[in-house]
Amino acid sequence: MENNQRIKEVCQYLNGLYGTVQYRTTGYIGFKTNSKMYVELSTIKNGIRILVNKKYVTTEELETLNIAIASKENGWTLEAEMKIGNDEALDTYKIILKRAYEGTKQDYEMKIKKSIDTAIESSNRFIKEDMEREIFSFEKLEEKWLEFNNFEISNNALDELKSDIESLDKFRSQEILENYKNDEIKYRFITLINEVVSYVDLNAFNKSTYNQYEDKRILALTFVRQKDWVKNLISYKKYNDLNKLTEVVRNVIMYINSPQYKITGFVNSKLLQFCKLLDPNTKVENNYPELCKKIFKELEKYNIQVKNPKNVGKVYGKLMFEPHVAKLWDIETTYMKLQPYNTKGLSIEEVDNFIEKGIMVSSDKSLELNNNYNIFYTNTRKENYLMLGTFTSAATKHENGIYYRKFESIEVIPGDTELPNNKAWGSKYSSKSAIAVKNEEKQDFENAILNKSFNVDVDELLSRIDKMDIEHKNIDINEYTDTGKEDVVTVGEDIEEYEEVVIEKEIETPLNMILYGPPGTGKTYNTVNYAVSIVEKKEIEEVVDESKIDREAVFKRYKKYLAEKKIVFTTFHQNYSYEEFIQGIRANTNNTDQLSFVKQDGVFKDLVERAKNDLENYYVMIIDEINRGNISRIFGELITLIEDDKRLNQANETLVTLPSKEVFGVPSNLFILGTMNTADKSIALIDIALRRRFEFIAMYTDYSVINEFEHILKPINKAIYEKKRSADYMIGHAFFVNKTMNDLEKIINNKIIPLLNEYFNGRESDVIDVLARGGINIRQCEHTFQLLYDDGNEI
Repeated sequence: MENNQRIKEVCQYLNGLYGTVQYRTTGYIGFKTNSKMYVELSTIKNGIRILVNKKYVTTEELETLNIAIASKENGWTLEAEMKIGNDEALDTYKIILKRAYEGTKQDYEMKIKKSIDTAIESSNRFIKEDMEREIFSFEKLEEKWLEFNNFEISNNALDELKSDIESLDKFRSQEILENYKNDEIKYRFITLINEVVSYVDLNAFNKSTYNQYEDKRILALTFVRQKDWVKNLISYKKYNDLNKLTEVVRNVIMYINSPQYKITGFVNSKLLQFCKLLDPNTKVENNYPELCKKIFKELEKYNIQVKNPKNVGKVYGKLMFEPHVAKLWDIETTYMKLQPYNTKGLSIEEVDNFIEKGIMVSSDKSLELNNNYNIFYTNTRKENYLMLGTFTSAATKHENGIYYRKFESIEVIPGDTELPNNKAWGSKYSSKSAIAVKNEEKQDFENAILNKSFNVDVDELLSRIDKMDIEHKNIDINEYTDTGKEDVVTVGEDIEEYEEVVIEKEIETPLNMILYGPPGTGKTYNTVNYAVSIVEKKEIEEVVDESKIDREAVFKRYKKYLAEKKIVFTTFHQNYSYEEFIQGIRANTNNTDQLSFVKQDGVFKDLVERAKNDLENYYVMIIDEINRGNISRIFGELITLIEDDKRLNQANETLVTLPSKEVFGVPSNLFILGTMNTADKSIALIDIALRRRFEFIAMYTDYSVINEFEHILKPINKAIYEKKRSADYMIGHAFFVNKTMNDLEKIINNKIIPLLNEYFNGRESDVIDVLARGGINIRQCEHTFQLLYDDGNEI
């Protein structure tokens, strides 16, 4: 049997074992289970070579099979080397491979079990008390939550509370209560919110008074401000809509409603990390109910005994964050591709000199770094090689405005090594100084860059970094950024003011843009590509390329984001109003005693509120036919707020007070995407204020997608341009996409002739002349006198 066939047979066998992950380097094929490598496979002359851990090989097998144990000096983890000739049967060796697979999985689970047992025993009853308590640990919270839900307060009162709170320069909980001491309903409602939060959050306002438990037990340290608790719970009381709340508040409410099925960890990204510790092959959806379901299922095998089922989620939450367990999963690894030669103010030679001294330069002060592992690769021009490295110091800013970071080189390979050019982080040439690898692409990066290109295993790489002297393991490596500062709080303090997070865009896409062009050039069609790329934080070219191959997959994600209201689509028209877009009032039909009016948020303001409550994600407002609306009437005073530097937390942050007295601003994670038909001259020219605040992206005829009709449409468009002296009236490719020459008559009669009649104000001679330039003959119907396509056949 040939080597390649034997390699294939072993690969098929191992890949059939659940949870096995295969990856390739230039020298071997590796197999992992539960993130740990258990087999290394390569070819040798006249056979194959397999490495496993020696503890999975029996004494009898060592004596009867061709197995050698490597010297300890080699430092191999897989020290048992099996050389199998082409004429040897593989069945005996497959038994060893299965044993290595099962043993590695068992070792992994035993490691977790040991950490869990240690966490329980060393927690000074912190965990055991919830395990042994026969009643639900948060009965008082349940009682307050029931009281909150049953409390009667009008929507008008809730709107007034929300407006009052948002108009405050400083939020002080005690002053809020003082303001409403003469309004019994509002005073009691705010007090009720404070009482609920006192059982939820370690930093709750006046917890010592409101929390009636002697030990002042709480669910978690949530890092949610008292002001945000109040705003979110007002919103929930009014709308009973979890989707209008921030992630942590939404998850806390789901826990209170069903504590026997939920866990007291309220950040989805952390829960997902914990899930991946329990099952590294997990495919669970990144939402709180599914994550909790997965964690409950995986922890069943560890036989954690809890007397009251309602306390299980609290016990699991405590275990998850107990240091002995947390150190197994709360590990951050950041991957990035660096382009130091794009640093402004430095020559290529100067950059090369810094690299030789172990210093990486960048004009970007806010590389997304963490305090664990920051791994990068870059291409150097002086020696033309690719280098894999890690930062070993925090950034220091120099007089020239450039940031210096010390680094340690790990591996070096030739500069002409093939890389995955379909990924932004794989291209050797980019205008960016740094390209971060998204979470969903980390596995791809490990396979393509670490394994295949640099021939290193990620576990081996992290082990090597652990042995380095890295100063930023105990300090903030990103000391020049503001990210995360809002989380620095004092336990028990009612935080009034804090520094807001500054959102820095992760993609080059403009915040405000308009796709413009003649009819049929794919403007609305391309809003799907643009919107999906924004929500997924990808460059538009990446999604456009994907859409050309699999439009259905892109459109499926687009519909998903529409359903999640991360994308909202609306169409402007002459009667579209401020009330529909921003905010209006409507009659309150729920009150039959007297007529009253309540605020009704428009589509844009509703999306703004969602974006403000979820700053980690991007949101998109698509406005089709944006130039058909009366811009000053629709946007009103908000037209200024959408400028990049006027957004919330930006250099020239601007707020306005709406007619409802509500203070309003637009966050930087909300993108506005418009379309404009340039041939529609029945409407006024686009508002100058709008033009100044948007970037315009031209969309013209793409002849490459209609090869069969190019010889017809190109000369027609040239004729239109010569007659109209403008490209605004050309005909787009969309009329011909997915059509054949058999459809030509229908296209000309039903689409093109009516459009040209409008362009030329019914001048039939111009219509006939333009179409003739494309080889299209036209006749006039004897009965209706309409212009029709003439295929040359007699009627």
